[in-house]
Amino acid sequence: MPIPAPTLFVDRSQRSLHDGAGLRFAGGHLGWQPAAEKFGGDPIDPVAAVRWLQKESGSPSRQAVGVVVARVVLALDGDAALPYASRDA
Repeated sequence: MPIPAPTLFVDRSQRSLHDGAGLRFAGGHLGWQPAAEKFGGDPIDPVAAVRWLQKESGSPSRQAVGVVVARVVLALDGDAALPYASRDA
């Protein structure tokens, strides 16, 4: 996978995040790809770049998140365990 240059740029008119050295972030692939064209834009720090991708880019990333929990309730006091113990999945 290509690694972007340390300085990032956002081109709001083209809705593009790029590194100024030929790589563009492809949101659909969640990775950096060679850019076929040169983009302009303003320098942006990584935290602001992630915010821009999620809120303004037009294609936010909505990755699934799994939560793993234990099925056995251990060391709960008295009746506090009952609501959890009765759930059998």
